[in-house]
Amino acid sequence: MTKLADYLSEHGIRQKDFADRVGVTQGTISRACRNTAGISMKLAARISAATGKAVPVETWTEQYVPVEAPASCSSAIAGAE
Repeated sequence: MTKLADYLSEHGIRQKDFADRVGVTQGTISRACRNTAGISMKLAARISAATGKAVPVETWTEQYVPVEAPASCSSAIAGAE
């Protein structure tokens, strides 16, 4: 799976040009390349489309590990049923 920074580098695409292509700022693309900020699934889909799926949506979903809800939340949810 290709990361966005690798894709841009391999294809000689500047962050600013790619940002314009997907409709965000260069700063957003910079943060996405460094994985310092999460991105929306909508933006992940636009990035995937703009890269011909070379950088798939899963690139962004795999960096986050689901966290289980605390027991107090589970109790509240169970009681609501």
